[in-house]
Amino acid sequence: MLKYQVQADRIHNDLANLRQFGKTPWDGVTRLPFTEEDRAAREYLLQEMQKAGLETSVDAVSSIIARREGTNSQEGSIMVGSHYDTVINGGAYDGILGVVCGLEVMRVLQEQNIPLKKPVELIAFNDEEGVRFNRGFTGSKALIGHVTDEDLWKTRDRNGISLGQAMQQSGFDPAKIPQLKRKPEEVSSYLELHVEQGPVLEAEALDIGIVTTIAGTWRTFVEIIGRPDHAGTTPMHMRKDPLVAAAKLIAKVPEFAHLVDPQGVATVGILQVEPNVANVVPSKVTFSLDIRSQFGGAAQTVTQRILEEARTICGESLECNVRMAMEEEPVHTDPILQQAIEDATALNGFTGKRMFSGAGHDAQIMALLCPVGMIFVPSRSGRSHSHLEYTSPEAIAKGAQVLLDTVLKLAQ
Repeated sequence: MLKYQVQADRIHNDLANLRQFGKTPWDGVTRLPFTEEDRAAREYLLQEMQKAGLETSVDAVSSIIARREGTNSQEGSIMVGSHYDTVINGGAYDGILGVVCGLEVMRVLQEQNIPLKKPVELIAFNDEEGVRFNRGFTGSKALIGHVTDEDLWKTRDRNGISLGQAMQQSGFDPAKIPQLKRKPEEVSSYLELHVEQGPVLEAEALDIGIVTTIAGTWRTFVEIIGRPDHAGTTPMHMRKDPLVAAAKLIAKVPEFAHLVDPQGVATVGILQVEPNVANVVPSKVTFSLDIRSQFGGAAQTVTQRILEEARTICGESLECNVRMAMEEEPVHTDPILQQAIEDATALNGFTGKRMFSGAGHDAQIMALLCPVGMIFVPSRSGRSHSHLEYTSPEAIAKGAQVLLDTVLKLAQ
């Protein structure tokens, strides 16, 4: 038995409590940023961090931070964390698992009074998913100074509320965001534990994934404008129907996904039709286009190819506009951190492999500040962003133990 052990029951209890904040009738979780559910989860996490005897704070973008000092105050901190917001009717593990496993690591460090040279910080980011405002990574981007005025005041939710307004309504001051930017010497590394959100680890009966690359994401919104007409009296050849054009384009999206990367993916997840009435030819269609790839520049190339096709389909009879919502290039995790995670996996007798992440994570933003490492634990049937998301307590405990031992190696 190792000298220091995580307690799986405490992690399970935290997950059970947190899933109540935003629990849906379908047994999923909807916890969007700057909502009542978000506030309740934040208060719970703060309370548990304070019970552990940690210094706590909540920053201007609602990230929760707990700190444990090291013996050398000049050392940059080891930061562990993930996010606590969810998609709509999402699972109870995505993001929040990395937060509660980080919390358990901090509890063990405190209870065992383990002397560490470097400070250790736990951070729970908010608005990683980008569901409400279609931007994402707000918490981690604030730490690298990449939250812009456009992010704050021009991005709006479906009710017309801007990100900045939502912050103010929840008691946060957007004017303080520039003060959150960290210097590279302040953070020596960032570690994130996350559910795999894919089927590989389960299919290969492996305990741990050591992430080597995080996919780049290009997300755009395509707007096609036509002309509203009566559905019964307007001949087909005289219509300017944007939905027909959108349907033709969306049908071509799967064939473009692999233009550059054999593992590239392309998704249309949002489709809005106006006026959305059965007996009116649509006047405008807006849809999202999410492109992901492990290769630098690939997502951009695929996006541009699809937009060229959009303009060809629209021709001169329809107007086609494009708004960019996210541009994140692929990120490679740090080789030293990869090895530290792999060593901790072997130390515990667990099985693992180095692997690619098709999903985006706060780690890819933090890579612009410091070296990053990511630990994956299996997802049952690969399900995620769904109420069917599940990872067993045994698998979670193994991941948390690897996180603890990695922190101990890096911080001593």
